[in-house]
Amino acid sequence: MQVKVRSFTPHSDYFCGKFVAMSTSCEVLIESEHEDLAQEIAEVIIREALRVEHKFSRYRTLLIPVMSSAMVYLISPQAY
Repeated sequence: MQVKVRSFTPHSDYFCGKFVAMSTSCEVLIESEHEDLAQEIAEVIIREALRVEHKFSRYRTLLIPVMSSAMVYLISPQAY
């Protein structure tokens, strides 16, 4: 899964990674002196947020093929 960090900015004693998840702006604040380490930690946290968003999203598009008399219908889980 590709992580989309909108911005990653250093501050006096922490780093701030901004991203979008669950249709809202999110921030992760990491207290560290090492920018590379803070960037890696931010990516792990963002990846997990996006994984949870994907797993529990009720708007996820998933089509289920159903066979009936030589016709194929694609049914969305939201239809149930």
